[in-house]
Amino acid sequence: MADARAINPEVVAEIANLVKTTLDGINDQFDVLQKSVLDPIKEHWYNENALKVMPGATQNLNKVDEGVNLSLESLGSALGAAVNTWSAANGGSYSINPIAAAIKNMVCDVTDNKGGFRGLDVDDIQTAINQAEQAKAAMIEKLTTLQQAGEREGFRGGAMQARLNEVCSSLKQQINTAVDNVITDITTNTGTAKSNVESATSSTESTFQIK
Repeated sequence: MADARAINPEVVAEIANLVKTTLDGINDQFDVLQKSVLDPIKEHWYNENALKVMPGATQNLNKVDEGVNLSLESLGSALGAAVNTWSAANGGSYSINPIAAAIKNMVCDVTDNKGGFRGLDVDDIQTAINQAEQAKAAMIEKLTTLQQAGEREGFRGGAMQARLNEVCSSLKQQINTAVDNVITDITTNTGTAKSNVESATSSTESTFQIK
């Protein structure tokens, strides 16, 4: 009877290519975070709280982006190398797409005022937060799909699946934590800013009431 943990190089090659597809898809979602979250925040949040929150938040997202890229690049390359080693010893030819990290430098150069005014555009910030939630969910879904692929016969039960599970579980946790922390920081501090802006506006308007 064949060992249930026996490697099927064709399956390993397919999963190696899925690692690349997963990385490409997650990097697309980091682009979403830049274009649909960080760029709008820069445009629509302009006060001291933005300066307090966003540099650290952006730095944390960049750390996660780097971790995802380097981890999946390493995993995909290792699986591809395993297929090539097997092929050299046993013959056969399997198509492995090259995988390479594409680390991004996300930016959010917020300022403490816009044309001398301080405040935020609440609806636009809420839309950005929703986009962050959706991007996070899409990243987690891609990693879950990759992890489930490791259950295939010809891959499961050995060191390769253990490494795949380790990488996917760790990256899901890192993405969840980083994006959740960013969302919490934004909602907490924009809530404070919104209250302050509304209070200041109300006070100013009352000063100019005609009686």
